[in-house]
Amino acid sequence: MKANVSRGFRAPNIAEIGANGVHPGTGFFQIGGGGDFKPEFSFQQDLGLEYTSSYLGVTMSVFNNNISNYIYNQRLTGKRRR
Repeated sequence: MKANVSRGFRAPNIAEIGANGVHPGTGFFQIGGGGDFKPEFSFQQDLGLEYTSSYLGVTMSVFNNNISNYIYNQRLTGKRRR
């Protein structure tokens, strides 16, 4: 039997916060979050059971991951900023 519980953290980077123009690599216009972004947090758990004999090997695992304040790209609709 094995079990694991962990927590993760990622702060928004300067490009995600301060973007306001065309991204040179993608050609998309990006608008940053300014001071609105919060750090991402994750909390995950997994549990595994394993049985092995000379004739049989069985493994069963379950995994759960919850992420809050996920930072992602989103298409904006309506007026374009220039």
